[in-house]
Amino acid sequence: MSEEKQATSPEPEATETTVIKDEAVASVVEAIEQKAAADLAVATDTVGTTVTTDETTSDDKDTATQQIFKDLVNKLKELWQKLTSAEQKPRITSVVIVVVSVLALIITSKLLEVVNSLPLLPPFLELVGIGYSIWFIQRYLFLAETRQELVDNVKGIKSKILG
Repeated sequence: MSEEKQATSPEPEATETTVIKDEAVASVVEAIEQKAAADLAVATDTVGTTVTTDETTSDDKDTATQQIFKDLVNKLKELWQKLTSAEQKPRITSVVIVVVSVLALIITSKLLEVVNSLPLLPPFLELVGIGYSIWFIQRYLFLAETRQELVDNVKGIKSKILG
């Protein structure tokens, strides 16, 4: 019975379909190659001279690459000069401060997550905080003269910062 199925199998049709598919693929590839050749047949480099792809040598390609690189470097220099001009410095400074602040917050947040994940460190730090609070209250807030000393210290720091 398997011999009958093999004898009646449509092998010629499969071969014809494969040939048709191969021809279709070949025609599509040929059309793409023709389009690419037409697009690349005549190209202009940054100087404005016409260069054909068939006649281009490695020296011409190197020269064109060097010219493009020089133009890119010149544009970057101009951009850098514009950005570092006197009128742009406050803007750049503001942007740098914002970026550094955001990065500092992210790093601090990650550092606190790491510290918090350690088993005995958070309770220990809470005890240190409670101990410092008790010392601060005893040192500066119990007596009137030490409260005045604290107020004078705060005013001195405030005057140094604000001018």
